Amino acid sequence: MNIKGQKRGLPIGANTSQPLGNFASSPVDHYMKEKVRCKCYLRNCDDVLGLARTKGEAWNQLNEYYKKCEEYGFVIKSDVIVAPIATRRRDVTNKKKRKRQRGRRKIH
Repeated sequence: MNIKGQKRGLPIGANTSQPLGNFASSPVDHYMKEKVRCKCYLRNCDDVLGLARTKGEAWNQLNEYYKKCEEYGFVIKSDVIVAPIATRRRDVTNKKKRKRQRGRRKIH
């Protein structure tokens, strides 16, 4: 209780939970970057992002990640998304430009 007698909310989780999570997952990060050679691998405590050139490469990296996390006893949620990121743009300069034509209303 504070001075005025009102209840204060409690923070969810301890202040040390995020640094401890980052410290504990550090060996997995090094393995993914140095041994698996994941070009783009980002992690913040419990969120992980990895980018790959092909879908097969992404699934291989994901399997390696699961194996390494299993060695350390980490529990991984199964909601994984492997999705393409558009890198090529369609050629919009060759598109035909048509002007909208207004038609006259026909009176019957």
